[in-house]
Amino acid sequence: MLKQYLAEATSTYTGEPWKNSYLAQTRIRLRRALHGHEHLRAMDVTRPLCDTMRAQGGTRNMVKQNTSALRAFLRWGHQHENTYFTAEQAELLPVRISMPKPSIKGTAMPKRRRRARLEWCQRPPHCPSS
Repeated sequence: MLKQYLAEATSTYTGEPWKNSYLAQTRIRLRRALHGHEHLRAMDVTRPLCDTMRAQGGTRNMVKQNTSALRAFLRWGHQHENTYFTAEQAELLPVRISMPKPSIKGTAMPKRRRRARLEWCQRPPHCPSS
């Protein structure tokens, strides 16, 4: 199913084709989420399984990305002419769902600077006279 989903590469909301960058990111996210679960059948998809697949990220942001990718995959599988997933399965990951704790040890992005750096001419000893 994953190969077919990526081959079709169309939005489940608008029907428009994906850009290549979106396709590449979706491929990465779904492979990460489905890793270790490739042998399961569509009828085996449950909320605990979805939570396990969503948690396969090292940071909270990766869990969010996995959730979005899985949500779209379930929606596509339900809307597909072969109907891979039931309506109940497609609705397992609603918007604003609680996020599981990442199950893979990762490194969070460092904190950003709280203020901008000073410009070179704003430093009095080096500032040329005007």
